[in-house]
Amino acid sequence: HFEVVLSQGALLFHRLVQHSSFVSAMPLADGTNDEKEDPQPALEWKSKDDLKDVVLYQAVLSPPCVKIRCHLIHYGVAFTTKPASAGKPIKPGANYKKVPVMTVGKRTVNDSYVIVKHVVPIASGQPLNEEWEQKITYKLQPSIEMECFGNVG
Repeated sequence: HFEVVLSQGALLFHRLVQHSSFVSAMPLADGTNDEKEDPQPALEWKSKDDLKDVVLYQAVLSPPCVKIRCHLIHYGVAFTTKPASAGKPIKPGANYKKVPVMTVGKRTVNDSYVIVKHVVPIASGQPLNEEWEQKITYKLQPSIEMECFGNVG
């Protein structure tokens, strides 16, 4: 059953990507990154010591938020959480309306893939396996969301 759900979720996500324009030009009007886009200016995180005052804006049961919490806990990154809802910005004037959103000091990073892409290599001291992370983010997560919640994104 899992393989069928994964295949259906991957197919649906592929169709959404092919036929939508949900990825916009970087940066968003508020200066933060959109999905799949690196923050600009570039993040200057060089080590785990640079990950200070980390706040994860999340929906507790959201698979992408769970993934980020697990990475932060696994790598010993201190963080706090604040509730957030998909469809609503984390603060007035923000343009990104999905979760998770992570702030580190004064920098805001949107999108679970982009967060992992920047946090895991410095927290682990190892390069990110981007092929594997893309499979998790763009195939497994949508499948879990479809199975649990009946929607993707």
